[in-house]
Amino acid sequence: MMKKKTLDNASQEKDVDDEDSKQGYINDDGDLVEFQTMTFKDLKKYADENDITVSSTIKTKAQIIELIVAAEDDE
Repeated sequence: MMKKKTLDNASQEKDVDDEDSKQGYINDDGDLVEFQTMTFKDLKKYADENDITVSSTIKTKAQIIELIVAAEDDE
């Protein structure tokens, strides 16, 4: 299972400028993976692996990223 964090939470560890921060997660190797760099298919897989339901109305990368971020903020 992947260790989930947002870039905002990991910014101290990765020394990331807040203005440029994007949402992402820390993978098993401890590397930050930004959602913006992932394909729609990879984002869908990430959502499925993290029990985030993606409805059939979600059609764009921006929509699925918004959904993932909102779901993780609720945790």
